[in-house]
Amino acid sequence: MVPARQPMHRLARSIFDRAETFVDSVFYDVSAWTMPLAYGVPDLAIRGRDLEMGDQVTEVPELGGAGPVARSSIAYLMDWGDSNAPRALQAMQAAGVRAEASEVPFTARTTDGDVSFVRGSISVPVSIQTLDADELHAAVEASAREANLRVYSATTGNAAGGSDLGSRNFFPVRAPRVLLLMGEGMSSYEVGQVWHLLDQRVGMPITKLDVNELGRVDWAEYDVLILVSGNLSAFSGDRLEELKDWVRNGGTLVAQRTAAAWAASNGFTPNIGEPGMGQLPGEEDDPEDARRRDYADAPGYEGAKAIGGSIWEADLDVTHPLGFGYQRRFLPVWRDHDMFFPASENPYSTVARLVEDDPFLSGYISEKNRERLRGSPSVMVDRLGGGTVVLLVDNTNFRGTWRGTNRIFLNALFFGHRIDLP
Repeated sequence: MVPARQPMHRLARSIFDRAETFVDSVFYDVSAWTMPLAYGVPDLAIRGRDLEMGDQVTEVPELGGAGPVARSSIAYLMDWGDSNAPRALQAMQAAGVRAEASEVPFTARTTDGDVSFVRGSISVPVSIQTLDADELHAAVEASAREANLRVYSATTGNAAGGSDLGSRNFFPVRAPRVLLLMGEGMSSYEVGQVWHLLDQRVGMPITKLDVNELGRVDWAEYDVLILVSGNLSAFSGDRLEELKDWVRNGGTLVAQRTAAAWAASNGFTPNIGEPGMGQLPGEEDDPEDARRRDYADAPGYEGAKAIGGSIWEADLDVTHPLGFGYQRRFLPVWRDHDMFFPASENPYSTVARLVEDDPFLSGYISEKNRERLRGSPSVMVDRLGGGTVVLLVDNTNFRGTWRGTNRIFLNALFFGHRIDLP
């Protein structure tokens, strides 16, 4: 509980308030900083009521996630709903540990009693490892300690609820070999945000390659290619076909913001058409925009039409591999562009979509764009041959702050190869 009546009331208000009215309509790039929405933390404002606040919090409590891991002869288990799980998985895979993920929720019998796990939760079966029992236990315990994550030890493969461990609902999780393009013409902001997430928060080593050095790439050495906003003209002719062949042969392409538009416009998404820019696909131009105006009025008129960093409610398919680890379908997403993607022709490929019943949560938006954004796709997936193409229409890693959507991005890396479309 954060009381509004306190010396730091302005700071508290700036953290929690949702901005809905504005004196001006032109912004640098951000029109809302509502932190609970950024972190995906449910919150509620209570007004006009006296409540017992309890004892004042005077210091930050110590983290207490990790602890001793009991030895198991069956499997070690991690809840994918914990934001530290990707770091623990990365550390285990780096130590040579083999892991599996569950496509369904389950309840396991562990040394801590019956424990429920969400979709995507990780099982480390003892019997399939190349490490011996002592090496495996040491690697699991060290990874749990590094990530500050609680790891559970199964006492039997028979589940107390849901699928048994080792059933066909568990699939192997590869250690992704990731290539990130950067350099001249690519968004240094978005490259930095991706690199920070993977390097600092997950501990995942990746290859960063200047876009002008594409001729040096041996595509067989990589499973995942990340493309951020920027100039992708280096992919043309034979290089474009080479990239498509890599995807068709099982690669995962993760394309973000304008790179998503590029992928849809260059034949990577058979079921997803290219977006409209500044208006819905097929929408007729507004005659008002063509009316003659004074030059000095351009910043105000054009700026008011921009989507300058606002927050929107998306409905997330938590059964999809990109939605693994989430338990609520309510997902606040960050949007700061005016690309409007059409709906996919495949009904199973839109993982996150802004709700139809007014998705606005916080920030400045023009009335016309507010209507356009109803039902707008935010995360989509398509298949090209035997590979996967993930379109992140919105930036899931914005400024290293938008923590509530990081898991979607990481799911694309760890689980992208598993995605299929009926």
